[in-house]
Amino acid sequence: MTPLFALLFFEKDPLNWSNLTGWSLIYYIQTVGGFATFAVFLWLLIGYPRSRREDIQAIPALQRFLFFVGAFLSIPMLLWQAAVLVEIALQAVTAGPQAQEGGGTVAASIPGLGFIIRTAFPFRPIWFHTVLTIGGLGGILAVLSPIISNLFHYRLGRLRAVARLAFKEGIRQRVLYAFSGLVFVALFAGWFVNTKPSDEIRTYVYIAYFSIGSLLLVTGALLAGMSLPGDMRRQSLQTVVTKPVERFEILLGRIAGFVQLMTLVLLVMSGLSLLYVMRDINPEASRESLKARVPIYGNLRFLNLPSNSGGTEARGENVGREWDYRGYLPGSRATRANPPQAVFEFQEIPTSLLQRDSIRAEFTFDIYRTTKGNENQGVAVRFAGFGPNYTVGAEEAWRKERKEMRDAFIAKGQELDAKAELNIDNELAKKHGYYEMPSLPVFDYQTASVILPAGLIAKDVTSASVGKSGKPVFPIVVKVSCLEPSQYIGMARYDFYLRADDDASRLDRLWFGLNYLKGAIGLWMQLVLLVTVAVVLSTYFSGVVAFLVTLKLWVMGWFREFVAQIAFGANVGGGPLESMLRLVRRDAPATKLEDTPVNQAAFRFDEFYRGAMRIFLDLFPDMERFDFTIYVQEGFDISWGLIGVTFVLLIGYLTPWIVLGFYLLRWKEVASAN
Repeated sequence: MTPLFALLFFEKDPLNWSNLTGWSLIYYIQTVGGFATFAVFLWLLIGYPRSRREDIQAIPALQRFLFFVGAFLSIPMLLWQAAVLVEIALQAVTAGPQAQEGGGTVAASIPGLGFIIRTAFPFRPIWFHTVLTIGGLGGILAVLSPIISNLFHYRLGRLRAVARLAFKEGIRQRVLYAFSGLVFVALFAGWFVNTKPSDEIRTYVYIAYFSIGSLLLVTGALLAGMSLPGDMRRQSLQTVVTKPVERFEILLGRIAGFVQLMTLVLLVMSGLSLLYVMRDINPEASRESLKARVPIYGNLRFLNLPSNSGGTEARGENVGREWDYRGYLPGSRATRANPPQAVFEFQEIPTSLLQRDSIRAEFTFDIYRTTKGNENQGVAVRFAGFGPNYTVGAEEAWRKERKEMRDAFIAKGQELDAKAELNIDNELAKKHGYYEMPSLPVFDYQTASVILPAGLIAKDVTSASVGKSGKPVFPIVVKVSCLEPSQYIGMARYDFYLRADDDASRLDRLWFGLNYLKGAIGLWMQLVLLVTVAVVLSTYFSGVVAFLVTLKLWVMGWFREFVAQIAFGANVGGGPLESMLRLVRRDAPATKLEDTPVNQAAFRFDEFYRGAMRIFLDLFPDMERFDFTIYVQEGFDISWGLIGVTFVLLIGYLTPWIVLGFYLLRWKEVASAN
């Protein structure tokens, strides 16, 4: 067992393709369709009466048909939005100190209403979601009707010409050179940061990504936000719109041009920063983090927990840690018949592992001590591996035959080295479907590894199947037991994984370098997001306002979880007015406030505020999804599947923004001095 210090944890499960289907897709359609339906309603209420008859008649027939069909289908969504607004108003009216629980306001839930209460989202009737989804699709169709009807009028050549113009305009801006120069200065911040030798790569990667990301993102948002307002102020855009160029092509061309420019700068910066990161690396840091591990994760459940412990199969026991990321496994004596166990079930195994003699498993566990124990010694843990051909009771036969084979090998005068041990374990694993490592010392938050014989995996079993009993049969199941009764071992699903890559490869530096560049794709996605939003906002606002609003969305996206807690009343201390009152009066955040007129007014305002935040919460992008820094820091591979899913998520977020920019630029008087 070789101790390492690579630690990768996920408080939110990594994205996968299943996140883009099912309820997630339905929720996306209903959310985007809800905003689209509201926009259609506003136009029918305000814009249509002000439109001239000749303007209405000039609309293409296909566009009119698509719009009215979409508007008709969106009626259920519009009715539901009215119900949601009624619910928000009723929650605000009924809010007060009597509804408090733990310092926060518990919103009253009205049966039949509450689409924005996401915890109950999947539990609505199927017919309800079907009708609401059709309504959302109708709103989207109505909003997209002018784009769809003019789809064949757009030309790629004109778009490329506008993009080329934006690219050249960005190069001429001196702000790009100024911020790019600051990146090189920021890279040497590592000179002033004292770190352990083993943390050298982590520190360099963080400094490089943070410097490049923060400065280039600000630069991209500033360039994109200032571009169109500057052209409108100089009236140079008026010359462009008089040509046979669609305004939508101007919007897309501007976005494409600035994205191309910032992509080129990011490529140069990433390449140079990679040389900075990989210079004179400490051997200890190289051994720990200069890798690109490809982990295979399984599912985790806890078995045989004491009935009076309050632990569950899904979460294990709770030992009172403030951070409840891990569940805890109590220790027991090794002689106990059915000890508490943590079970890791691996549903899929790459076929490449079938060609190996051994499988490396790495793990990082937390130790919670109820007694001091032995100083400078870990907690004893037993690992047991089970294959598809395992039969109940094979443990004793495995132990007996293993001892006999080892003794026979030694009796022949041969050296029982690691290779010979592995051959014995593989032979017995194929026969019994079982392998055991009786006792290993586990240290707190230190990544360690254990070698499993590849014979556990049957050659024809690489994914979970259903056995004769109707229960799933997994390629590999690993059970973990703590052997010290007074200690607890904490673990989460992502704390134990199998290595799909070749851990003995001599190309670690190459794979790390490629993984570092893949990590920069996350920065690129953030650049695309900020540039697109800044260009869209600049079609209506001035350059400074567009830049500041874009930065605010970016910052709020990093704190999206906290914003969601405030929106749903899950934070301690209440809303803004309640928190201000507590601060002025020096009240503790968890104390219950008195039922006074001032407090009533504060609670009701906060409920209206929360209702508005719940409606507009999805405007804030989940920026943590676009950050791959921790993967590179800890030496874990960023899969192309993860990158692909994240890119689709980016497209899904930006598409409504681009459609909004289409309308804003269409209605904008480009010759104005704004």
